Amino acid sequence: MKYKEHCYKGINIFKLFYKNSIKTIKQFHKYYSTIHSFNLTPAIGLEIHVRLATSIKLFSESENKFSRIPNSSVDFFDKLNKTPILLAIKSAIALSCKFPKKISFDRKHYFYPDQPAGYQITQYYYPLAKNGIIKLYQSEENNQLKIITIKIKQIHLEQDTGKTSYLSNPSKSLIDFNRMGSPLIEIITKPCFSSGKEAGEAIKKIQSILRSANTSDANIEDGGLRCDVNISIGNHPKCEIKNLANCEIKRQISIINLGKEIKKQTLKYDAEKNIIIKLRDKEESVDYRYIPEPDLPEIVLSKKLLKECKKSLPKFTDTVFQKYLSNPYKLPLRIVKTLAKKHAFDYFEKVLKNLGDPINYSEIVANWIVNKLLRQLNIRNISFQKNPVNPETVAYIIKAVESNHITDTSAKFILYNIIEGDTRDIYDIVKSFGHENTSNPYLMLKVCQEILINHKKQVDQYKSGQNKIMKWILGKVIKETQGKFPVEELEQLLKEIINKNNI
Repeated sequence: MKYKEHCYKGINIFKLFYKNSIKTIKQFHKYYSTIHSFNLTPAIGLEIHVRLATSIKLFSESENKFSRIPNSSVDFFDKLNKTPILLAIKSAIALSCKFPKKISFDRKHYFYPDQPAGYQITQYYYPLAKNGIIKLYQSEENNQLKIITIKIKQIHLEQDTGKTSYLSNPSKSLIDFNRMGSPLIEIITKPCFSSGKEAGEAIKKIQSILRSANTSDANIEDGGLRCDVNISIGNHPKCEIKNLANCEIKRQISIINLGKEIKKQTLKYDAEKNIIIKLRDKEESVDYRYIPEPDLPEIVLSKKLLKECKKSLPKFTDTVFQKYLSNPYKLPLRIVKTLAKKHAFDYFEKVLKNLGDPINYSEIVANWIVNKLLRQLNIRNISFQKNPVNPETVAYIIKAVESNHITDTSAKFILYNIIEGDTRDIYDIVKSFGHENTSNPYLMLKVCQEILINHKKQVDQYKSGQNKIMKWILGKVIKETQGKFPVEELEQLLKEIINKNNI
């Protein structure tokens, strides 16, 4: 068995063997044997509660606002409102879930101060949707594409509870029922994450999708998105944490190493004390005594309704990412993320259409937009939506560079000029930078000599062995000529002039 470099109880492994401490070596071996004997890979699942963007509550006409005076937005149950149902359906479509033919509501019984009815109206037997799959795209250190699959077990509709505020006196607390009855969807993932980082990225992804779908603001800050985390190590029982914390993984591993049993519990992470607190033993489904809601009928989800909801949604990043990461485009993930963030794919497609060759030009065009055009716009604080360079112009410039009619550096200056307000026809602008104006060796020699004469201090530095100063001199020539001459030829000519003392 090969041991990686590791400090165990403050003792370096190499010092262990050097001192030949038999007792400590046995302890170390036992420590690693425990890890390898059991499957100690963390399995993390998420329960994400998302508040839907409705003006009224799920079962009443009360305002769905929480910034009002406590307990001022409370009403009797009256009817099931249509808007939350439609928003929930759209959310499930956006998360690529499958729908049953019918859904229904159920009562979940438990007794907490923030739930005075003694039950919560939720969905247990026939939830809204199941089996969703989302792709999470990441770049590894070697620039290889890593795809993590977020598996959604189910999504269901339910009413929110009241909000409890704890006082310094532990025997008293305050409850605000303004939040009571607000429409929520609960998104339950399968335990498909192995680290807190993966789980965090999944939450961000789901948050982004719901915002794009316009079904929720999903703001964590004001409770628009709340997440409970179920963590288990290997095949051991899971524990639920209120407030995501990686320390639960460490807690469970330490319990296993001590040979103790992990109990199913609901825990809370205390950020101030940096400890995990037990809230209660984890309930099983039977403890909630689910029964069908007698006051609400079943709802049939017609194909027509689902089609209309799907039609109203925008294109989502998963579909876009899949398209541009694969053939014929095969763009790097970093480029795809930038184009998606700037909503630049339509622009990208128009440039490609003008060039007429997506296989050979995809990466060239994408790099041009991200590394040249967007960079110039960002320097001037111009949004991409107000970009003054049209796709046809970019295509023309790229063709001019690829055919060696102008240099790559000239192309940057052309972009700069257009952004700064040059309204000439692109043909005339490119022509002024073309080879017919830059291939004259006498003109190139004249410009280089003028620059060197005007910067004798830098020339002397180069002669004294400070070779890096050549980059500075070269930059001056490029700026003066707006990149009209090939950089390699310019650098070679500058060195020849200096070495021959022709200044």
